[in-house]
Amino acid sequence: TRTGHDRSLSLDLLRSLTPENQLISFNRSAPMYVDIGLNNGADTSSYLQLGWSVVAIDAYQPWIEKAKEKFSLEISQGRLLLWNVGISSNNEGGKLPLYFSHPGSVWTSFVKSKACPRETPCSQLDIDVVRCESIIQVINAPVRIMKIDIE
Repeated sequence: TRTGHDRSLSLDLLRSLTPENQLISFNRSAPMYVDIGLNNGADTSSYLQLGWSVVAIDAYQPWIEKAKEKFSLEISQGRLLLWNVGISSNNEGGKLPLYFSHPGSVWTSFVKSKACPRETPCSQLDIDVVRCESIIQVINAPVRIMKIDIE
C-alpha cells in the first residue's frame, strides 16, 4: 500500500541519519524522553541530567549541530539520539519547506508567515519529514514522555 511504502521510506530515512553503532548501543532500558522541537536543548539537558535516555528531533540543522557539540559525551554513552527531521501527519517520507528569517534564527516554521512575519525577508530549506509513529518504531522502546513543541 502507499501508506506502507511511505512509512518504509521514513524508517529508512531515520536509520540512515543515525550511525549504526549509535542505534545498536542506544540505552533503551532507561526511562525514555522524546524531545520534538529540540531548540536550544534545555529540555533534553534536564532529562539527560536525570539519567534518562533521550531522542531529540529538530527540523532546523543549526540546533542539531549545537546539540552534537553540547552533548557529545551523552551521544558517545548511548544516551542521546539526534535527528534533523520535521514532523508531518500526511507527508510521510517526503520534504517540506522550513522557513527562517536569517541563519541562526530562533524562529523557524513550516508556515512562512510564522517564521517571517510582516514581510520580513525569508529563507527556506527543504526538510525531510516523518510521522511520530516512525520515530517510535525506530526507537523500539517504551516512551515515558514525549514533548512536542513545534509550530
